[in-house]
Amino acid sequence: HHLIFIEGQNQPIPAALVRVGDVLEGGSKVQKVRHVIRQGMYAPFTQSGTIIVNGVKVSNYVALQDLSPWFQVGSIITPFSYHWLSHLFLVPYRLFRQTRKKEKYDADGIVTYLHGPYLALLWILQRPSIVITLILLFFL
Repeated sequence: HHLIFIEGQNQPIPAALVRVGDVLEGGSKVQKVRHVIRQGMYAPFTQSGTIIVNGVKVSNYVALQDLSPWFQVGSIITPFSYHWLSHLFLVPYRLFRQTRKKEKYDADGIVTYLHGPYLALLWILQRPSIVITLILLFFL
């Protein structure tokens, strides 16, 4: 789920949560909402974790769980947004990119640096909440 910044929100929300009448960061008022599914993906990364698309500020990152901007462990909603967690996770990549200018992408459009961690995260998110909690505790 793509993440988009809404005026008055401190973290971007999944685009599917945007409603008619919301004001996007950049000043545009949402007039109509429609659901679009396209084949493939492309995920450019910037130093800030944001990019301007059609005059609207959006996140470079996505939410991988239900339609919430916050990472969840089972039914517990953590105080960590997907945007914040992703940006933190990518600190080494952003440092690496300081010396290497060209990104490489796999056949699915995912930057090769993230392919393994992306698959691992998808696997973890399919586990019971106790397993996710134990994995999180291991890394804290």
